[in-house]
Amino acid sequence: MFIERSKKVGKDVVILVHTRYDSDMLVHIVLISLAIITRFAYLGRTAFFVNDQGRDALIVMQMLIDHKPVLIGPATSFNSVLGSFYFGPFYYYILALFAAINKSPLFLTISIPVFFVVLIMLFLSLKQFSLRIKIIYSLLILFSAYSLLHTRFLWNLNMGFLLSVILFFVFLKWEESIAKKWYVLISFGLISGAIFQIHYGTLFLYVIFLLYLVKGLKNKSLYLCGFIFSFVPFVIFDVRHNLLLVRTAIGVIQSSILNHPAMSSNILTTFGEIFEA
Repeated sequence: MFIERSKKVGKDVVILVHTRYDSDMLVHIVLISLAIITRFAYLGRTAFFVNDQGRDALIVMQMLIDHKPVLIGPATSFNSVLGSFYFGPFYYYILALFAAINKSPLFLTISIPVFFVVLIMLFLSLKQFSLRIKIIYSLLILFSAYSLLHTRFLWNLNMGFLLSVILFFVFLKWEESIAKKWYVLISFGLISGAIFQIHYGTLFLYVIFLLYLVKGLKNKSLYLCGFIFSFVPFVIFDVRHNLLLVRTAIGVIQSSILNHPAMSSNILTTFGEIFEA
């Protein structure tokens, strides 16, 4: 009789686990479906494609025609007498992957909602959060007016933010595997640096990575090495152009100090300009 009861209890537990798994899977399917619908529905009618998007598309198309990767990305709002400072070229590299499949401006725009759906899928796969938290977070980000606006049109800030959050979720999901092998950690640092260069407004996340998430001096050093190595395109560009970027950066700093003598005001203004760049 004891054996029969044990079998019955075991069978009930298995059924309960399967039921919970099925219900969790159903919630995930509904949330992912909502992400796809809210980001792709009527995209061709609502997504705008104006001067900045047209400029970026032309540069990407020229890259594919000439088979020569550019070494700098779009200009920032940081200016000096020598001109503007620039984001990294990785925004163009990612767009080139989409353009290699289809050169339509709409297809390039699709890259943003695609990354958003990937972000939702990754978040739902994390074991660190309960189903309730996943539902609340997903609904907030799905139907937030700001999120809806910035995940339905092409812009380097939109892509930089989405890829940064995706990278954060990747780290949470595979932290042990990333930290276990030195070459994986360097690669992760390299990818972090590349995504950071898409838009410098994501700086705070990579500071958190370095100071709090990557543990141990050795791992921090490996991560930082990969991060710094991602700036190689800038170095090549500067060597070819008489250190133009270095001189521009110095000019930007000098201009900022002259315009804002107070140190606290200078720091806040510069940080604000990063997000407006």
